[in-house]
Amino acid sequence: MTDDPTQPSGAAGAAPAAGQAGWYRDPHGRPGLERWWDGQRFVDRTRPIGGGDAGWYAHPTQAGLVRWWDGTAWTESARPEGINPSSGWYPDPERGSLMRWWDGKGWTRKARPAGDNPAPNWYPDPDDVEQVRYWDGREWTRRTAPAVAGAAPEKRGNGALVALIVVLVAAVAAVGTYLVLTGTDDDDDPSDTTTTTETTTTTTTEAPTTTTTEAPTTTTTQAPTTTTTQAPTTTTTEAPTTTEPPPTTVEEEQAP
Repeated sequence: MTDDPTQPSGAAGAAPAAGQAGWYRDPHGRPGLERWWDGQRFVDRTRPIGGGDAGWYAHPTQAGLVRWWDGTAWTESARPEGINPSSGWYPDPERGSLMRWWDGKGWTRKARPAGDNPAPNWYPDPDDVEQVRYWDGREWTRRTAPAVAGAAPEKRGNGALVALIVVLVAAVAAVGTYLVLTGTDDDDDPSDTTTTTETTTTTTTEAPTTTTTEAPTTTTTQAPTTTTTQAPTTTTTEAPTTTEPPPTTVEEEQAP
C-alpha cells in the first residue's frame, strides 16, 4: 500500500491503472467514506463505502460531525457525533474555519473563529456565506466585505465601503465613456440635422411675431393724428383777414 495520501488505494491496497477512474478509500482519513479518483487526482466527491444506505455518516470535511446521507447524495443536515450530543462549541458544518454553538437540540446563530484566542482578522461571515466579517479578537464587528476566492480583504478600513467606492467609480467611468462615444457618433449622424431644424424653427417664429406686432401699432397711430390736423387749420383762416386794408387807402388819395 502506498504511503502517499494523494494516491488512490483500493480495498486490496493496489493503485488503479493509469487513467482509471473510480471510488477509493478517502485519503483524508474520514472513516467509512470513499472519494472519487478521476484518473489523475482525487476530487471533491465522497460517499459512504459502497454507496451506503440512508443514515448518519462521518462528515466529509468536518471532524467531530456526522452528516445525513439520503441513499444517493449528501443533505445539508449535520450534527455533532454521538447519541444526544451535549451543548457546546463544535466545528461549523458549513464553514471550516469557524466554531458554532450546539444547544443540545440544534445549531444556534452563535459562532466564532476556530481555535483558542483567535487573532483579529477576516473570517467567513457566520450568517452569510457570500461575505467575510472582521473579528476584532473578542467579537464580530460590523465590518464586512464580499468573499472573493483567493483574496483576503484589507485589515484596515471598511471593506464594504471600499468595494462600494470601486463600483461607483467604475459606473461613473462607464457613463462618461458612453457619453463621449455617443457625442462622437451624433456629430456624424444625419439625424442631427433634423434636431437642429426643429429647435431653430420653433424659437424664431414665436419671438419676432410678438415683438413686431405690438410696438409699431401703438406708436404710429397716435403721433401723426394730433400734429397734422391742428397746425394747418389755424394758419390758413387768419391770413386773409389781415390783407384787406390796402384797397381803402387807395380810394382816399384820389378824392381831391
